[in-house]
Amino acid sequence: MGSNSIWAAVKRAAGNLETWVKSQAIAGSKKIFLFNLSKQLDKVDEARGLAALYVQRVREASERLEGAAVAHRTDDRSVYHIQTACLVLASYRVLTEQLRIDQISSLNCILRCLGDSDSSGERLVAEAVKLSSRVMVTALRGDESSFLIRTARNMTELDFGESFQVTHDDSPSGHVAQVNRW
Repeated sequence: MGSNSIWAAVKRAAGNLETWVKSQAIAGSKKIFLFNLSKQLDKVDEARGLAALYVQRVREASERLEGAAVAHRTDDRSVYHIQTACLVLASYRVLTEQLRIDQISSLNCILRCLGDSDSSGERLVAEAVKLSSRVMVTALRGDESSFLIRTARNMTELDFGESFQVTHDDSPSGHVAQVNRW
């Protein structure tokens, strides 16, 4: 076997490994959301003792939504965002329609499942991000808002994947990115 064919086999194996790792990361994010949802439902009177049943309903509903939505997928970032949107929508429907939890409480529950919380660790990370942006603004020329707007633009362009179109609306007071599916 020549060195070219060995190199080609190594490249194929690396590509297969990368694809597998990405698929596991996407699947892992779903498992984490559903685990968090189960813990949140254990705290809700209407779901106490039945959390596993409602989590299963969310899983099934999100998989039905996702099955239709990913038929046109193009890349892993798109699949991740579609999966997350399907989980959020399925959770919202189960919480509001089946458990009859009010909209605000349902949204707060879903936000906690996505990692939105007031933990001291998250506040520390948020403060570190603010500090690092100020340091970068100081090191680079420009004001903080223009730097943050450029960063937001770059992040949205890189993060959402090929299945989404991101439009930006900048003003002196802020930046709004609107994300649409192609």
